[in-house]
Amino acid sequence: MRAYAVFIVLLFGLQAGMGFISATTPETITVDGDVSEWSADTEMATDSNGVSLHVTWDADNFYVAWTGTDWASTTDGADLFVYFNTSEGGSVLSKDWNFAHTLPFAADYGFALEDSSYNQYFSYDDSSWNDQGTLTNSDIYVGWADNPTTEMAIPWTAIGSPTTLQFMVYAQWQDEGNVWTSFPSENPSSSNGAETFTHSYHIDNINNATSPNSLPVVEAETVTKVDDAYCIIVSWNDVIYPFRT
Repeated sequence: MRAYAVFIVLLFGLQAGMGFISATTPETITVDGDVSEWSADTEMATDSNGVSLHVTWDADNFYVAWTGTDWASTTDGADLFVYFNTSEGGSVLSKDWNFAHTLPFAADYGFALEDSSYNQYFSYDDSSWNDQGTLTNSDIYVGWADNPTTEMAIPWTAIGSPTTLQFMVYAQWQDEGNVWTSFPSENPSSSNGAETFTHSYHIDNINNATSPNSLPVVEAETVTKVDDAYCIIVSWNDVIYPFRT
């Protein structure tokens, strides 16, 4: 019995040393460009480029980590976006950043990161996207050549203090709107013009203890882009959201 107990202790210590710690929310992250403190349960996926997305949260912040990108690079750089659906209103078009992409939900809030000199979170007011502010230096670490790890703490208060929400994350070319990776991975990333995203992660209640990588991936019931690109319609839970571009 004692030998079994010692084995369990050693196994746990080995997992901790290798960064394989399991944890549920709430989980507080120190934003410093080091993902070793992130539990294994926060890793949502790794794409074909070797980019990994991590998310978790506590009572104050929604945390995002993105590994594998130097945002300032002239060849490998990109722009990072996070969109949130927190209410029945919102826009099914992303903020126009060379392209306006079709989102898998009607988004109320978004966040954009270009490089260490620019980040912005914004909200939709039923007619347009409006800038709301930036993350402070203590709330964001931007990946660069020697450490291509990005971490950020987005305050819940900056996105309407929701209890239930959906979100998705993507990156596009630095000087064009072509999307080269997106999460959930069921979404397209063709690097060829405006995308129609179809999937998102769903958090039922931020107050519930949750393993982030067990979050359900939700498919939009209907995403339709008409030929003339003037009207986009998304059906979500039998509610139709029409918008003019």
